[in-house]
Amino acid sequence: MSTAQNLQSPVLINDAVRLERDAMVGWVVLTRPGQINAINDEIRQGVPQALAMLHKDPDIRVIVIRGEGERGFCAGADIKERRGPSAHGKRSLDRNPGRHHQTSDRRHSWLLHGRWAGIGAGV
Repeated sequence: MSTAQNLQSPVLINDAVRLERDAMVGWVVLTRPGQINAINDEIRQGVPQALAMLHKDPDIRVIVIRGEGERGFCAGADIKERRGPSAHGKRSLDRNPGRHHQTSDRRHSWLLHGRWAGIGAGV
């Protein structure tokens, strides 16, 4: 079974990220509407995993990142999430979604769907 066939049904990456596929469009969905999809560790880990899965699918031409809920796409960092001092300011290339695009010989169109604040490149 090909990757494209596997992605026809929604794929739950974790509790905060879901992957969907509609023809040549891959959707990465943030699933924390109660927190306006504020970025927590699950989103930081789940978005790159979802992007990597979509990158492997040769049929995907466009990737859209959207948030569930009516209040907005993403509120930015989840300020209620406690982080230890060693995690503050630490950034991994694996958390940078652009990494998958920049190191690839394939090109995708990227789109963020909805209102957002403070997302920067830290998803």
